[in-house]
Amino acid sequence: MVEEGTGPFSGLRVLELGQYVAVPYCAELFASGGAEVIKVEPITGDETRKNSEIVPGEGRQYIIKSRGKKGIPIDLGNERGHALARRLALASDVLLSNMRPGAIEAVGLGYEQLAPEHPRLIFGEVSAFGTKGPDATRPGLDVIVQAASGLTLSGRAWDDGVPVGSEAFLTDYMAGMTLAFGVTVALRERDRTGRGQKVSTSLLQASLALQTATANVIDATDEWKREFVAARREQGTSYESFVARRRHMGANRWFYNTYATRDGFVALGAPGILRGKLMRIIGIDDPSVSDPNFQMPDDPRPLLATLLAQAREAIAHFSTIELVERCTAAGVPCAPLTFLEEVVLGEQATANGFVSTFDHPVVGPITMPTTALTFSESRYRSAETSPSFGQHAREILSQLGCDDDEFADLVREQIVGVPERSPFA
Repeated sequence: MVEEGTGPFSGLRVLELGQYVAVPYCAELFASGGAEVIKVEPITGDETRKNSEIVPGEGRQYIIKSRGKKGIPIDLGNERGHALARRLALASDVLLSNMRPGAIEAVGLGYEQLAPEHPRLIFGEVSAFGTKGPDATRPGLDVIVQAASGLTLSGRAWDDGVPVGSEAFLTDYMAGMTLAFGVTVALRERDRTGRGQKVSTSLLQASLALQTATANVIDATDEWKREFVAARREQGTSYESFVARRRHMGANRWFYNTYATRDGFVALGAPGILRGKLMRIIGIDDPSVSDPNFQMPDDPRPLLATLLAQAREAIAHFSTIELVERCTAAGVPCAPLTFLEEVVLGEQATANGFVSTFDHPVVGPITMPTTALTFSESRYRSAETSPSFGQHAREILSQLGCDDDEFADLVREQIVGVPERSPFA
């Protein structure tokens, strides 16, 4: 854990009104840099405490995104809870929220409600689909936005004939990292101007960012994309036919794909001059590489399909180890398809410090990824503990000038939660 006063974000107070993944992960990135992150959770306990619960009140998803934070349960459904949260917000540098549009304003904590009194405040928010347009008020979680943004179909994963999204919460974590970058930019700008601002991103934006390579329409070559969308808006054509059409419209890049070997699966990537090396390794001929006079036909799909079929047939004769070794020796990127558990418990991640094992005070040893950055000078690393229910309530409120009588009253009225009244005890 980065000790208080030593990290690049030391002296910064971040108030987290975060649920599930995106904002809690964003806030943890600041905690790893030494910021004082105060996580406000419901008086009934954060929902992720119950997800994959290991012991009462300590769920897997809570632990991995709450390390290094201070926690205080507050009843935001109560006017005194609203006022208490507002005091915390006005005493913070950054407020982070992923409440649904309109929900945070309903409890008096919107940017426009706080900025007149606290012009240096930086307000960071994550929504599902943005705050404008027809989908602004739609509820959305990662799996929903993966589906609605095209990411599920772009992923090409199917289970018994049904497209399935990634289990890795891609849009959530991308949005969290994006928001952390945005808030850091706003902090840098505040150093220059003295004023805070509102920083917004969404799961939909995060998904589009993940698809930057293909999320574009160049009119000179992509008229088919407009025709495809127009056809989708018409009635009478089955969804399955559009899936098949979309697959055929995409380029079947034989040199940038995954393949079955004799005993497993590999991924290959050979752009540019590396394509010729891969051709020689697996023994196929791509005329666009080998023939200097080659001109791509107006409809390249038959040629691309033929090359892909030839590559599949050729690679199926190799063992995984043999192909990886030959490609690596030739400088062609190639890797076996590996299970996540093998990586987390494997030599490469351990040797680089990309994962670490630590003793959590409640659940015991945990092995998990460290922060995804290393610095030669700055102290930046993940903490090893997450706050128990109400652990820091008294400490946090004493910083606001809350005396013992007020604190006792807030606990008695169940506005603030404390360990003795944990719903998980």
